[in-house]
Amino acid sequence: MDNQQTVDKYPLSWVHFILFLLLFFTNQMDFRGWEFIGGGKIDTQVLIRLGVLSLFTVFALFYYKTFISLSRQLPAFTHLALLIYLAIVSMNPETVNLYSYYALITHLAMYYVIVIMVSQMGLNNVVYYYFWGTFIFCLISLVYYYAFPEIGRYIYWNDGEILVSPRMKGIGGHPNTMGFMAATAVFGLFHLYFKGYRIAKFSYVAAVVILFCLILSNSRTNIGGLAMMMAVYTCFYYRMLTLTAVIIGISGFLYIFTSEFISEIFVGFMQTISRSGNVEEITSLTGRSTIWEQIIIMIEKRPIFGWGHAVMNSVLISHKEEIGFEVAQAHNLYLQIAFAGGIVGLFIFISSLIAALYVSLLKTLERVSAYEFCILLFIILNGITETIILASVCNNSYLVFVICIASLSIYCESTQRKVSA
Repeated sequence: MDNQQTVDKYPLSWVHFILFLLLFFTNQMDFRGWEFIGGGKIDTQVLIRLGVLSLFTVFALFYYKTFISLSRQLPAFTHLALLIYLAIVSMNPETVNLYSYYALITHLAMYYVIVIMVSQMGLNNVVYYYFWGTFIFCLISLVYYYAFPEIGRYIYWNDGEILVSPRMKGIGGHPNTMGFMAATAVFGLFHLYFKGYRIAKFSYVAAVVILFCLILSNSRTNIGGLAMMMAVYTCFYYRMLTLTAVIIGISGFLYIFTSEFISEIFVGFMQTISRSGNVEEITSLTGRSTIWEQIIIMIEKRPIFGWGHAVMNSVLISHKEEIGFEVAQAHNLYLQIAFAGGIVGLFIFISSLIAALYVSLLKTLERVSAYEFCILLFIILNGITETIILASVCNNSYLVFVICIASLSIYCESTQRKVSA
């Protein structure tokens, strides 16, 4: 166990926390839809995000040797290969646009910066900073949720009418985004508690606030994901490997096989967990099945190399009538990658996930840390119904993913040094 050694090696720093907080907010805070900021345009958001990312990247260049060293390790190498491949595919003259490169630049910059941050601050410190960043984010979101519901709550169209739902999106852009942030933040504190990390007593009060926001988001996948991660982590900690396998199997079943057949058997249960009380909301996965059908048709048109990164909205706009509404993402991580990079891109992506999951499992079985394995498992399962990590521009889920990739790459490097010694 690396409990106290990790804390001593990477002491807490207010400077590091403020820097991480700045990066955290500009990475996730969404300005779209705010009528009093640029008339709802994206320009302000783009300038702020690119400005902060550029500034952080310039500072991080001083640690380029560390990045080169870690990028040779399996988890970092396979993911970097995917980003480079998507950059090449996005040069297709038929679909190329500036937004594709803006999206890729944000991913590459965030990838580089987070790898450096984790290497300089240590995994546990970064997880702790992430927790407090989410707490501050939630406090601001709660203010907007109650004081300015047109901003802090999810707004949707219904028969030509704009309705404000009770679901919290806060300043994160979407309820599922808020849910993911809250779930991963609380799980991070859960991990630190088990590691014997120095945790301020007020952290538990902050955790209650974050959990409240998770409930307000009404994001069922993230609420269930938090329960799954905590259960798997606990089972690994107490070496209950059989029970761990059972929990993972049940979780996979619930994510994958929520089908029409199962819904017919458990109609009452499906009506209970649906937000509207309509079983069809579950059988169609809240309209996702309709989106998937059209995206699969588009993938079949360019099955090998795909259409390029972050061009789905412009390509699918012509299929708005078939889908029934305008869609900007696949609501499925694997279809999103297949659309952007074809079979080749999906193969590289699956390979990168397998590599990261394998290293995280080794790290878990050696009782160093189960944090990365649980987060990766959650992302893999959540990716069945959500386009996380690589939807368009980098967001909170990508930040968490890269934290895991960086930590696993550091683990690989330290293991190699031990073997060499």
